[in-house]
Amino acid sequence: MATLIGGLFELWLMNRLHTAQLVQLRRYAEATDAARSAQAHFKTQVQEWKDLLLRGQDAADRERYRGSMHTQAAATIDDLRRAESARRDLG
Repeated sequence: MATLIGGLFELWLMNRLHTAQLVQLRRYAEATDAARSAQAHFKTQVQEWKDLLLRGQDAADRERYRGSMHTQAAATIDDLRRAESARRDLG
């Protein structure tokens, strides 16, 4: 009987450990996704900057590229803040 109770206790402990590790793995995945998303937004922001320099001669085009560049910049900053927050939570 003691062996059965000890075995069940070990199973319970392993389940708790497994659940905690899954939560931590999910946090790592979220941090990685935020960093990758920031990278993609930054790449698009750079492209919009290039478009502004090369094709922004017309006022309407200039405002469109500038607006898009600022939108991408804001998305990059948001993603970097999420990644930083996740990094702090993970230690």
